[in-house]
Amino acid sequence: MQKIGFLFTVVLFAGCASNYYQRPESIDSKMQRYKSKNKNENIVPSLTVRPIHFSNQIKTTRTPASSNSKVALPQSNKKFYFLTLLGQYHSLSSYLPKQYKKKEINFCPHFHSSLVDYNENPNSQKKTSRLIDHKNLASWDSMKEFDASQYPELNLSISETEAEPRVVDIIGNEQERKKYRSPKDLVYRAMNTHLTKTYKELNTLCEYGNSANYYHYENLLGHIQRKGTQFKANTESIQILLKSTLYSNMTLLNSFENNRPNGRVPASAGTTVYTNPYHLELLNRLNAPWALNYLKESK
Repeated sequence: MQKIGFLFTVVLFAGCASNYYQRPESIDSKMQRYKSKNKNENIVPSLTVRPIHFSNQIKTTRTPASSNSKVALPQSNKKFYFLTLLGQYHSLSSYLPKQYKKKEINFCPHFHSSLVDYNENPNSQKKTSRLIDHKNLASWDSMKEFDASQYPELNLSISETEAEPRVVDIIGNEQERKKYRSPKDLVYRAMNTHLTKTYKELNTLCEYGNSANYYHYENLLGHIQRKGTQFKANTESIQILLKSTLYSNMTLLNSFENNRPNGRVPASAGTTVYTNPYHLELLNRLNAPWALNYLKESK
């Protein structure tokens, strides 16, 4: 009996030890496990990098994300990602006509307190429409002259499940563009599709606490930390950043804000892509404050 008891204790101890020393699951394996169960509901658009002189970029000093803001930025990467994406969703929605009704996030178990705080913040959501009514959207011929690297919205897909066809693909296809009343109609529908996918990701975050794009964001943070000072202001780094939902949305907002008829966002519209404390903090966390200057030079 003593021998059996001894053997049982050894086996039990070994089992506990193996559990205790089990390595934590990597972000890569988490992402693969997530993808095996769920399809990415918000495919990041493939945006074209605009050629600029990176030698003119600002030095990589930290950007004061909240020095002039009373916004309390969360330390948690998940909360920060959720709130940044939520704010971008509301900002992008303000550029659509009224017939495209924005869906609200009203129930969010994983980020309940964050959502409540966001909704109670008077600066979180602005009802002022920022709708662009640009004369260049009047004809298909004028749209052909648009540079997809300068107008990232031309890279938006009209499919909710695939990265293509993009707006720019349809502009060049005379048969396909017959399905749309005008270039403006095409752009608005692509924007609405992008927001629908963003809404689905927000719901996924609320229900499960993570998403495929969030895991990509975590991977990106780890990649940049490993690169350290090697993550410099160049085309390759911008291409890496544009594969993330948050910086991709910053690029879209930058285009909409800078291509208004008067070239300015009204004061009533709230913060811009350059002054948004979440955007500034995002670039700090990504060790890429110079990426803000890329947006400014991409007007």
